[in-house]
Amino acid sequence: MKCNDTLVALNSYMLKMGAFSRQNQLDSVVAICENAYRFAEKHDFIDFVAGNVMIAVPAFLELNQYDRASYYISLYEKKSGYVDSTGMVAKGHEVYYYLKGLYLLSERQYDSAESYFRRELQFGSDFNNQNGGAIGLARLYHLTNKADSAAKYALYGYDMNDSVYIRMATADIEQMKCLYDYSKHQSIAEKERKKSEKESRKVKFLVNVFIFLSIFVLSLVWYFIQRQKNARKRYLDIIDKFNIVQKDLLLLRSNEKRLNRVISEKESQMDAFRSELARFRRRAKMDIRDTKEFQSLQEKAILGIEMTENDWDEVNRLVIEYLPVFHQFISNREYELNIREYRMCLLLRLDVKPSNMSHMFNVVPSFITKMSKSIHQKLFKSDGLTKDLTMKLKGIR
Repeated sequence: MKCNDTLVALNSYMLKMGAFSRQNQLDSVVAICENAYRFAEKHDFIDFVAGNVMIAVPAFLELNQYDRASYYISLYEKKSGYVDSTGMVAKGHEVYYYLKGLYLLSERQYDSAESYFRRELQFGSDFNNQNGGAIGLARLYHLTNKADSAAKYALYGYDMNDSVYIRMATADIEQMKCLYDYSKHQSIAEKERKKSEKESRKVKFLVNVFIFLSIFVLSLVWYFIQRQKNARKRYLDIIDKFNIVQKDLLLLRSNEKRLNRVISEKESQMDAFRSELARFRRRAKMDIRDTKEFQSLQEKAILGIEMTENDWDEVNRLVIEYLPVFHQFISNREYELNIREYRMCLLLRLDVKPSNMSHMFNVVPSFITKMSKSIHQKLFKSDGLTKDLTMKLKGIR
């Protein structure tokens, strides 16, 4: 059973117990109290029952069930939170003194009973509590054969009831006046009936509002608890992910020096290979235009044949072998260009006309013009036509 359902059920038990107590149905009060206690114990809500259990204590005493009365009084003292370590009860709950005194009186612990009745008389917050203390003392002195004291506190209790009786008597007189007016009797009775129904509906409405608000508040509490749990979980997940990324970053940084050394070695090897190729070309006095690869490229450009990956590999080797200075330049800037722009630079340096490139790339001619402007801006940080780009690339020998 959910928490809010449990509270609703326990509230229902308490309301029923109070109703039967006012009707003096003692057996029903005792039965409901025991059922409520077992239910609360099952669902771990003993504190809630402890704060309301004193309603049933008079019924246990009237039925001579002193052990159960003692048990529930002890439960109230330990679990309700209203009784402090000195035995004093919170303001507004002074009826505890009277009920505890009645129990002690039934156990013939007269001195202790007198102490609690006097607390009720002294600290009672209204006439009913003070009257209870006076009546309790009157019963005590009657049992201990102290007639003068018994009479004194009995009269004292009756005196405190005078104001209540006066108010009641005033109301009775007003009612008797109404009864003599026979012509208005039925009207007054109808009004009272409607008033009673209205009060009954009001009580039901307030009970329903209380139940609804209890459920609503508990739902809000549950929602915010879950929200905090989820936020905490997300926070811990982010910390875990942060630690993982941090470890990866530290690992990459530890390998940075080794990677830089490898890159430096590879660049040195490439420079050595370029120098060696240049020596070979000088000795053989080779001309790029005399190579079969260059002539094949020019033929494909004239015929408008689309280039394959193998063709592009041949073009790249041709540039590396015969144009090492240009290759070094374009390789260093390769990261600024996309693959098509890089390849267009190679073709322009190898004397391929821009008008023949659209078929080699399988694009429309306007795309070649647009790509040329983009290359000029990326490599030379300025605007220019395709012929300007061609002249600048050929100037790199």
